[in-house]
Amino acid sequence: MIMRFIPTFLGLIISLLVITLSYAENPAGKLLDVKHEVNNRSNFDSLKYTLGAGDVIEINVRNHPEFSGTYPINLEGKIQYNYVGDINVIGLTPERLKEKIKGIIATYVVSPQVNVTILEYESKVFFVLGEVNKPGQYHMRSETISVEDAVIMAGLPTKSAAINKAKIITPQLNGGKVKKVNLYNLFYLGDLAENILLNPGDSLIVPAAVTESVADKKVIDSNFDPLTYTLGPDDIVEITVMDRPDFSGTYPVSLEGKIQYKFVGDMDVRGMTKAQLEEKIAKVISVYITSPEVNVTIKEFKSKAFFVLGEVGAPGKYFMRAGNITVSEAVVMAGLPTVEAAMRKTTIITPGLKGAITRKVNLYNLLYLGDLKENLLLNPGDYLFVPSTVLAKVIRIVSPVTTTIGLAAGPALEAGNAKQALKP
Repeated sequence: MIMRFIPTFLGLIISLLVITLSYAENPAGKLLDVKHEVNNRSNFDSLKYTLGAGDVIEINVRNHPEFSGTYPINLEGKIQYNYVGDINVIGLTPERLKEKIKGIIATYVVSPQVNVTILEYESKVFFVLGEVNKPGQYHMRSETISVEDAVIMAGLPTKSAAINKAKIITPQLNGGKVKKVNLYNLFYLGDLAENILLNPGDSLIVPAAVTESVADKKVIDSNFDPLTYTLGPDDIVEITVMDRPDFSGTYPVSLEGKIQYKFVGDMDVRGMTKAQLEEKIAKVISVYITSPEVNVTIKEFKSKAFFVLGEVGAPGKYFMRAGNITVSEAVVMAGLPTVEAAMRKTTIITPGLKGAITRKVNLYNLLYLGDLKENLLLNPGDYLFVPSTVLAKVIRIVSPVTTTIGLAAGPALEAGNAKQALKP
């Protein structure tokens, strides 16, 4: 009697095994369907996108190639437009820039037909961090991006993700503003109330089901300001004098803080801002050129160094692009804290003739909670030190000892094997 049911039971067991294995291979099968579906629609809206530093645009004036070309937007939000010079484009949509270009070249071209295309979207960044397949920094192609699109760009959650506990962190001076997001309800149940919009600078954190990895957290607030940056040795500047290539060129700043400028000779630029150098050059060459239009661009920032040491992914020397840099930027540049980092005990060390000055920084509150009060400024020459936890130090001391003891306690090698083991 029992023998009759054995094939049935075996068939049922095999079917359950097949279903289980299929799910193991693709536990997020529904997520994959969502990925395909979302990739077929786009949240990007280039018509409403406002231009910013780092974007690259193409301007095409019909039948006038001399007014057409590709233009990167510099850190000041300007482009160097043919025959015109600097044009401020920051905050403009492609349509508004098109109208602006028309007005500018109307004195040269009758009824100009202008088209503006955004080739590279670089000015608006957001972060997807934690338990996703491709954590990191991403760029928006519109003023905002939905959580759904952001997660898909980051390769979807991993198997270890606590997808019902995701959160959006918006950095603020009085501590980061946190919004909770339930990715399970969004992706599995289609609850669009969870499809919140991310703004530039936001971080979407997808924690692990058990613990969250410190190394996956990034909060960055760009502090780079080329307008206030003061020049020093090893910086490289590009000087452009409109319609005068003979007075234009690229110049390294020497260890004495000088550049060798054409037709002029040594020119002291140490401590000058971009605007001050432009004014100085215009005054110097005014004996040769009537009303010269001068533009200075800092090509390489090498004079102001700081150091990030200790438990970070890439400890070492780094360079500032402003008079100072925030702790969050410095930590991100150095590859973020390692899992052995004692983040709450981070210190900033400022060397001085009468001894070093130290300041405490709580990286945990800054990176995890978005508390910008901890986002202190580093000055040139400062050291940011991220120490190890006590447990990490103990493990590093004990590990070699236990390895040696293990080797000593192992079975003795035979003479022949010992000789073989000693061979390089």
